[in-house]
Amino acid sequence: MLKKYVQFLYFTVMYDPKEKECQVKDGDRSKLDIPENVPALSYGYRFFAREEVQKHGETLYGKRRYEDGITYFGHIMTLEEFKQELSGDWYFKSRMDYLTAHPEKKMVKTRMGKVKLLNLEDRVIETDTPIDGLL
Repeated sequence: MLKKYVQFLYFTVMYDPKEKECQVKDGDRSKLDIPENVPALSYGYRFFAREEVQKHGETLYGKRRYEDGITYFGHIMTLEEFKQELSGDWYFKSRMDYLTAHPEKKMVKTRMGKVKLLNLEDRVIETDTPIDGLL
């Protein structure tokens, strides 16, 4: 049976990504939105599906399928914001050449204060609220 899940993402190794089964009405993945009960320390989430089969009292899990992009909590940074905020940071040096060569690429500053490169399938729920006040 194909089941749908939401995976909450964290920046720390103290928290494993948490997965929670979710319901999709009429099999329409476009109706998936902000999941309920987002953990306070999560910087984002993504949806995916996988086959699950019961055999001899065990649940067997298939590979992930239909994995969506990541939805981040934070705000999209302009190139100027990125330069101002992280100019002395090691991450800045590693990303600046890439961003200059690919001006269509965007960065997100998450509610945890970390900066991540956005992929085409990713989206951002804009918020300037620090993590302790968001949820």
